[in-house]
Amino acid sequence: MRILTVVSLAFILSTLTGCQSSQTINVITFHPTDYEVTFIPDQSNRGEEYMYKDAFIDLKAKYPKAFDEMKTGKKAASELTESIHSGVPALIISKNGQTITELSGEIPKQKIVEQLEMTMN
Repeated sequence: MRILTVVSLAFILSTLTGCQSSQTINVITFHPTDYEVTFIPDQSNRGEEYMYKDAFIDLKAKYPKAFDEMKTGKKAASELTESIHSGVPALIISKNGQTITELSGEIPKQKIVEQLEMTMN
């Protein structure tokens, strides 16, 4: 089961490594409880997004239903917070249209897990 989880997350995340236009940004979204979580992967392949991916995999094992509705897609750059740039990995947690937490760049995995866990309780 864990292998299937890893493979499915890897597939979803790998589909987002293509080129982006300046108009739209590739994102992964899911909605645990009343929150919206938006992940913007690192398109430059610098590897900074691995901590985010590891956090997703760990949490999917612990909270599988929270990741049932995980989707890949595109969002207009204007829909995302101004401080997020398409070249860095970023995680935006929103509730009722308001940004609660915004993480970007190289962040310790434990901090990412802590922020995501608050959305799952």
